[in-house]
Amino acid sequence: TEHLTEEEWLNYRRTGIGGSDVAAILGQSPFHTCRDLYYDKLGLKPAEPIEENYVAKEVGHRLESLVAELFARKTGFPVYPMNKMFQHSEYPFMLADIDFMVDMPDGSKAILECKTSNFHCMDKWAGDTVPVNYELQCRHYMSVLNLNQVFIACLFGNNETEFVIRSFERDLDIEETLIEEE
Repeated sequence: TEHLTEEEWLNYRRTGIGGSDVAAILGQSPFHTCRDLYYDKLGLKPAEPIEENYVAKEVGHRLESLVAELFARKTGFPVYPMNKMFQHSEYPFMLADIDFMVDMPDGSKAILECKTSNFHCMDKWAGDTVPVNYELQCRHYMSVLNLNQVFIACLFGNNETEFVIRSFERDLDIEETLIEEE
């Protein structure tokens, strides 16, 4: 995907259900409704396009590499970008466009999803929690790639003390439920 234009990439994403689409489908997205997703998949444009949170989205995209670097420093696990869009072998409508792969000490691979947020959202990450929309996204990715572990790293500010890492393993019961609902 690294050589695709933004429009080509978006058109390719429209051919299936990606990780960030799952929360909208299940009514758990703080960013999009099912209707928004439906219109996007059909390539329809709203009469007055309003790009909400443009700066936050752009900052998040630009800082993915930094978040991955911080994750690698804190965990010691090698990470590398994955500039490919994956498709589930049994359910071809399921797509995954992940941020990074992680080489685990046992030789297995894991997914690293990189996020940025502001300090006011830290409560959504309290304890060992992950915002439900991100958990759904990552569970979708594990299913598509047939991997058993995912990490989510989130940077809230401009220093390492405002950085969290969460991890969870694949749960086939949850996954089956998600596939049925998608």
